[in-house]
Amino acid sequence: MRRLHLQRLLLCCALLLLPTSSALWFSMPPECDGRCWEEDVKHPLSSCDLEVVAGAITPAEADEVVAAAEAHAATHGWHSQRHIAYPTMDLPWTALPAVARIFDKLWGAMEASVRARCGIRPVDRLTPNDVFVVKYTPEGQAGLDRHRDASGFSFNAALSDPESYGGGGTRVWLDSRVDATVRPDRLLPEDGEVHKIAKGSTLVQGGRNVHEGLATTSGVRHIVAGFVGINRHCCGLRYAGWRGVMALIRVKAKNDAAKVNAGSAGDLPLWDYVLYREWLGFFAWIKVGVLKLGLVCGLVYVTWRSLTRASPRFNLLMQRAFGIGGAVGGGSSFAGDCVRRLARRRRRAMDSVLPTKHSLDD
Repeated sequence: MRRLHLQRLLLCCALLLLPTSSALWFSMPPECDGRCWEEDVKHPLSSCDLEVVAGAITPAEADEVVAAAEAHAATHGWHSQRHIAYPTMDLPWTALPAVARIFDKLWGAMEASVRARCGIRPVDRLTPNDVFVVKYTPEGQAGLDRHRDASGFSFNAALSDPESYGGGGTRVWLDSRVDATVRPDRLLPEDGEVHKIAKGSTLVQGGRNVHEGLATTSGVRHIVAGFVGINRHCCGLRYAGWRGVMALIRVKAKNDAAKVNAGSAGDLPLWDYVLYREWLGFFAWIKVGVLKLGLVCGLVYVTWRSLTRASPRFNLLMQRAFGIGGAVGGGSSFAGDCVRRLARRRRRAMDSVLPTKHSLDD
């Protein structure tokens, strides 16, 4: 119950902190252009065409990533439910810190391609929404259905030699060449382009381009896939204003409703949960700050009391410097001295304005 009251108090404080004029805690930086794209795939630049960057990493580096992924999977297994709509058998790059430098190299190749071709300005920020190693096998997951990525840009790097597996590759329907009203599953295979890139090369494209992973019929195919966000910081809590408050209320209401009747609150925008996690971090920061402030105040008080009781000289010095009564010899407290001092000043002020006997006689 106390925790619930604390959450309500923090929410009220957050509401009071909101400016009533602009509904923003902070002004957006210039690269945001005054708005936020919660869904990267709807950004105008996400229709950028495809490019194959040859030799983004060396074949030896590709083998190193595969070895690190297989070693990790041998102990912890492959993930299969990290993505809701189009799950893959994969491992996130955070699980493979030993090859982080290779992921950084791939990211650099992707960013250079995107900035050179897709209209990205120097002030725009590209962020890794997700980067992961995928494994395709005929016995396990052979391929991936056609879809659009929920990101501004995406890339996939070949970690396997095309001669080492059968089938495979990526078929792409460029957004600039297809009718936007046609659903991805209605596109004809012959209208797409199949890319089966060399080991170490990277395929970079806009997130709106429809694509599919063709089925691997023999051997094993490993790739590195990545989803790239555009100026995602523009949608952060510090710029969200009332949008952030409503996200907190909606997610909290859905969580409470789920305890009684699952799903009764309806589906929410995915970004609501991102903002909700930021709220949780904000509340945790406040709690830690209050705790630290209490500890500091307690330490200062204990130190003050100890010094004034143990050292009459320090007590006398404080009295001369600040006019504060100490704790030695039954001296009055600091709060009491302040109250008495204010009372004396008030009496003197009142005496100076009250009429005297002589003024009344006049």
